[in-house]
Amino acid sequence: MIDLTFTNAAASRARAISGHYIDMEIGCLSDHHATIFQIGPPREMVTNPCESKLNWKHASEEEFTKALKEEITHENQKVENLKGNLLNVNRCTAFPEELEEATAIIHKIVENATAKSVPIRRPSKALKPWWNEDLTKSYRELRQTRDALRGWVKDFNRPSVYLVDKVKSLQKDICTQIRKAKQEHYRKLTEEANPGNMWDFRKWTKCQRTYISPPLINGTDRPAVEHKDKCNVLRENLFPQPPPLPEAPAINLTPRNEDMEYVSVTKREVHDTIFTAAQLNAPGISGLMG
Repeated sequence: MIDLTFTNAAASRARAISGHYIDMEIGCLSDHHATIFQIGPPREMVTNPCESKLNWKHASEEEFTKALKEEITHENQKVENLKGNLLNVNRCTAFPEELEEATAIIHKIVENATAKSVPIRRPSKALKPWWNEDLTKSYRELRQTRDALRGWVKDFNRPSVYLVDKVKSLQKDICTQIRKAKQEHYRKLTEEANPGNMWDFRKWTKCQRTYISPPLINGTDRPAVEHKDKCNVLRENLFPQPPPLPEAPAINLTPRNEDMEYVSVTKREVHDTIFTAAQLNAPGISGLMG
């Protein structure tokens, strides 16, 4: 291993480089490890933005814009001071302290707007149904061993052979446990299969793909590409408006004796009837199964 850091005379006199150690976690315990060192005195801790675990996939641009405008309005005095003193076309230079203050204000506004508008990511337990308590304990032991190895490297500037071997052994054991947990989970699913869900296992061997529907011709020069336009084309062609009758009869809502008796039906009754019907029956005259 070669652990070298080159500095000039000014940096050596100021002792700007300090805190050398080998980080075994970044290198994933391979033959190449990362050398970590610190430049300059410690000023403030920089947090990792990935640890906030925000669900940006379901974030709304309108809600974020609204929250950002509210934060700017709330910090109106500071924003106006920035516009008048620093963020203007007539200002060509600025001191580092002024830039640091402006950056802190903008960062605070964006961070507060993000916290208000972006939802927190909440992973579902159904993502890994085969996970068990033994895997949780094994991962906890692996994390503790890695922390001990990292502390050893910081204190002695070299890795511990025993801890490195233990981490590798724990990683292999966890891979074996994951494989056995998956096998046990899916074996149990197949053994408990019933006529209602046995055909779902066939989907495991298929690659599910989602294809975009092609553009639809709607009789004009411009085809329907957007989802809304495609729905309008299908509705107009599959469910056209009925033609007007030349002699439409007058609507008579007066009750008569031969009228069928009206029986009220609730949404719950319709739901129960649909979901309690047999799934594997042949369709009847109406074309529906059950």
